[in-house]
Amino acid sequence: MKNEELENAIKVILNHCNAIGNEGVVASSLENAIVSDHRTIQQTFFRELNQFLVSYSEQKFDARNQSSVEFAQKVKELDSFFPYI
Repeated sequence: MKNEELENAIKVILNHCNAIGNEGVVASSLENAIVSDHRTIQQTFFRELNQFLVSYSEQKFDARNQSSVEFAQKVKELDSFFPYI
């Protein structure tokens, strides 16, 4: 998948997050897709997610995303490592 295709796929997910009444739909879809995939890919997904959260923890924030950035800062403090197995 090319970088542009991946970014477009992520925008689709974000658009679903922006729809009123969709609470839990994205989380449920992520869970269904991830837990049914190969366990090494599951680990890789969380490695990528962790890397994103560590970067996101440095973002400027206001009241609209303060909790998200603070959560990312807590994840960064965990100093997690997801080996490729």
